[in-house]
Amino acid sequence: ISIIGIVGISNELIDQFMVSFMLDPLALAELKVGSFRVPFIGALTIATVTVLIPIFSKLISENKENEIIQQWNRAIQKTTVLLLPIFVFSLIFAYQIIGLLFSNKYEIAPLIFQIYTIKYFLTVVTFGSVMGAIGLQKEWLNNFLIVTVVNIVANYFAIKHYGILGAVTVTAAVQYFGS
Repeated sequence: ISIIGIVGISNELIDQFMVSFMLDPLALAELKVGSFRVPFIGALTIATVTVLIPIFSKLISENKENEIIQQWNRAIQKTTVLLLPIFVFSLIFAYQIIGLLFSNKYEIAPLIFQIYTIKYFLTVVTFGSVMGAIGLQKEWLNNFLIVTVVNIVANYFAIKHYGILGAVTVTAAVQYFGS
């Protein structure tokens, strides 16, 4: 699972690596500021997955796949209820949040923050964690490797044609469809 973690973290940072090589330092600064995560979002999603993993492992050993789906759906519903107000607030007040935390000199960062906030909302609890819990680590790693290659190639072309917003949009989309 540690290799999966390394590949997963690398995949999340591909846009930043590629922007740092393909664009100027100001673009990287905008991206770094805009990719700020509201701490509570990550903490809640990690806590949810941490609780679910042993439950799913137990259910898979008891051949209760349908119950895994039910537990998964309940977890997503409950997590969404808690996070929805934070997501909406973050989307509406993105310019104020970024301005307050980082200053108003970052023009594109609030838009980047909004794009990533939408991605986080769409992936409240990632499916990859479930794959690991039910014994599909090899498939999980293969998925991450494919997603990483797609992310690199798509980022290259998106950055060449659309700059920083291309990188952000591609990375968010690839992570959404690949997680």
